[in-house]
Amino acid sequence: MATYKGIEGFTIQSFSADPPTPVIGQVWYNSTSNVLKGYASVTGAWASAPSMNTARRGNCGAGSQTAALTIAGNDAGPITAKTEEFNGSSWTEVGDLGTARYEMANAGTTTAALVAGGYNNVVQQTKAETYNGTAWTEVADINSIRTKFQEGIGTQTAALAVGGRIAPGFLDLVEEYNGTGWTAIAALNTARADGMAGGSSTAGLTVGGQSAAGVTGDTETFNGTSWTEVTNLTTTRLGAASAFQASNTTSLIYGGDTGGGARVQAETEEWNGTAWTEVGDLATAVKHQSGSGTAGAALSAGGENPPFSAQTEVWNAGPTTVTFTSS
Repeated sequence: MATYKGIEGFTIQSFSADPPTPVIGQVWYNSTSNVLKGYASVTGAWASAPSMNTARRGNCGAGSQTAALTIAGNDAGPITAKTEEFNGSSWTEVGDLGTARYEMANAGTTTAALVAGGYNNVVQQTKAETYNGTAWTEVADINSIRTKFQEGIGTQTAALAVGGRIAPGFLDLVEEYNGTGWTAIAALNTARADGMAGGSSTAGLTVGGQSAAGVTGDTETFNGTSWTEVTNLTTTRLGAASAFQASNTTSLIYGGDTGGGARVQAETEEWNGTAWTEVGDLATAVKHQSGSGTAGAALSAGGENPPFSAQTEVWNAGPTTVTFTSS
């Protein structure tokens, strides 16, 4: 039988930590985690990262993979106002949201974030708040009370609140925030809620969710004036997360629920501006989590499987460290 040394000309090296600058094809044994690893040229892969301090679902995100917020949510029963910031290595609790709630619209970064709407288990909300890196401040309310948005799009001063739900109906309503107030603009082609989104207020993307006809895979892009239907998701779903800072031509969605409450997904799909392609699965299937980052460097935080979760995973496209298994 051929051996690794016979094929490559050298034995597998053992390290106490993963090499900081591996080369494609390099294989090593990590003596701390007791696993065999390698650096491979792959489409992308998810890896575990430190967990949040508070497990939750219905939280929303902002920022990048290494400078992210996860905001509020449903904390295994109680509604939480807790905000946590991720620096690429650990989560830290920062200023609480003014009004505890979940399933909001979201936009912005760790130092300039925006949330609007949502639900506090009693009433649906119109409240909007901005974050300056330290504290949250109430700003102008959105015009239409609702929850279960198609996530959010844009920045703190140029954002879109897309779709949503006022029970029992689904909304095609889109409102734009300009840093001062909210204005209704062009409606979606398909009214829906609890989907995914990304991009900017003039180049946006909304994906999936639930409509009156059921769970949908519909994808629409926005050019600042109108919404256009494009290629559907491979797997229809609601309650997934998206790479928040992605564009309407390069995006990533992950996790979610195909309907019925029990069909939680690990599947990840990548958007290239024309079509969706299945890529690497999350290590753990999850729904109703927050997303941050880009199509090349994304973050998934919290959610439920069930139960409610504090888990964090990071996605990196291109060559990446992979762990070899017996399967």
